[in-house]
Amino acid sequence: MNTLKCQAALTPNPISAIFKLLPMKNLSGQQSLWVLFPILLVLMVLIAGIILLPTVQTELRGRAFESITVPRVTVSPPEIICSELYSPVCANGITYDNGCEAGLAGVTAHTPGACRTPESLPTTN
Repeated sequence: MNTLKCQAALTPNPISAIFKLLPMKNLSGQQSLWVLFPILLVLMVLIAGIILLPTVQTELRGRAFESITVPRVTVSPPEIICSELYSPVCANGITYDNGCEAGLAGVTAHTPGACRTPESLPTTN
C-alpha cells in the first residue's frame, strides 16, 4: 500500500493520483465513476461554499446592522382612586376628605383634622 501512496504522490495529474489511491483495480469505467461521484460531489459543495459563503455572510451582517425602528409608547400615569373614608385634613386653608384627596389636588403637606374657620369678627353698628 505504501508503494501506491508514493506513486500517487509522484504522479503529476491529481485525478490519476486519486485513482491510484482508491482500490479500484477490478472495476469497470462506469463502476469507477460511481465510486468517484460522491467524492466529486463533496468537492463541488466545498468549492461552492468557499465561493458563496463570504457573500452570504456579508448580506447577513448588513441586515444585522440595519437600524431598527422601535415604536414609541407613551405611558400615562396610573389613575389614582381614593377611598371614601372620611378622615379630614387641612392644607392651605382648604379641608379635604382625606389625605389621598389632598394628594390628588397636589398638596404635599397637610395637617390632620378639618380647617378651622376664622371666627366672625364683631360688627359695629
